[in-house]
Amino acid sequence: MEIIEKFDKFKKYTFEDLIEIKKPINFYTKIKNSMVTANNVIIFSMYFGDGEMCKELLNIIIERERKGMKTKIVLDKNQRTSKKLMIFANEKNLKCFQFLDLSTCIDFLRLKEISAQFHSKLYMFDDEIILTGANLEDYYFKNRLDRYFIIKNRALGEDLQNLKTSSRIIQNIRNNCLIKYGRQDEKYVLEVLFNTDFDSVVLSSAYFNLPSAYCDILKKQKNVNFFVSAPKYNIFNNFGKFGPFISKLYEFISYRTLQKIPKATLYQFGLEGYTLHKKGIWAFKDDICVSILGSSNFNRRSSERDEELNFCVITQDPKIYKIFNVEVSFLKINSKSVQISNFNFGKYKILYLILFLLFGRFL
Repeated sequence: MEIIEKFDKFKKYTFEDLIEIKKPINFYTKIKNSMVTANNVIIFSMYFGDGEMCKELLNIIIERERKGMKTKIVLDKNQRTSKKLMIFANEKNLKCFQFLDLSTCIDFLRLKEISAQFHSKLYMFDDEIILTGANLEDYYFKNRLDRYFIIKNRALGEDLQNLKTSSRIIQNIRNNCLIKYGRQDEKYVLEVLFNTDFDSVVLSSAYFNLPSAYCDILKKQKNVNFFVSAPKYNIFNNFGKFGPFISKLYEFISYRTLQKIPKATLYQFGLEGYTLHKKGIWAFKDDICVSILGSSNFNRRSSERDEELNFCVITQDPKIYKIFNVEVSFLKINSKSVQISNFNFGKYKILYLILFLLFGRFL
């Protein structure tokens, strides 16, 4: 597979199988059961919710700590639920929680640093790793659609556990290959991917706001498809009186992207009872598929500020190729394509443009 040679700077991991978890509730069940049975548990999440399902997980964590089982849970310190959890962890003397603070308070103008977040996702149970972008929160276990794939690779698990950086040491590459990378390498990985001649490139984002550099490269691709949340089903609609306003701003960003890449097709995803968090990239060429999974939304936050953890899967395995193809089909079945002419911002168009220019770097 020639595409592998383009990622020469990264360590490659081979794997035999990639097992898909299809539903949010099954993702929760898998985490819950694995927390009980695994000897070693490592979890990265932006936050840990305080709903009933998360309380069940917390009880398991408390029991693991009591038994002296290896447990490490890394969260962003500045999330709403983290403050309450920090107090609880101190009261219960729970040593397994680590709270990262990536923001600074040097001065109010340094918004780029102030708003940085720990956005990485990792669910590792012994040698079993779940690749996903989902957080530990009840609605992620019920109706927030994401991607969930189980992979087994001891070398990858050890490197993730020790947070090792890239290396050129290569295992014997067969049909399936994986690389891991963070925010610092996202631009490099996506530029390699977008500059490769694929039959089709699909990108799905929960918070769609492509950097200009990505837009410029994607113009060269002959078949580009974007999937974003339909305005009616945008999760921001549930976030108070300003939520719908933010939803409309993301709609304006979709409009701007189509202006920049007129040959692209934009789909708005809407499935009753669910919201879209199924972010990823799928690139197809003959019998090869490259797919990116993980925490990134491929937006300005992901490429410029937040701490991310992503995985690039390269496969010629017909079974895994089909899984990725079915993922894209699911998105299309539950989406409607929209044209530039379908957008209507009325008298607020200038206002959204101003807001985008002011706050686009933080989205």
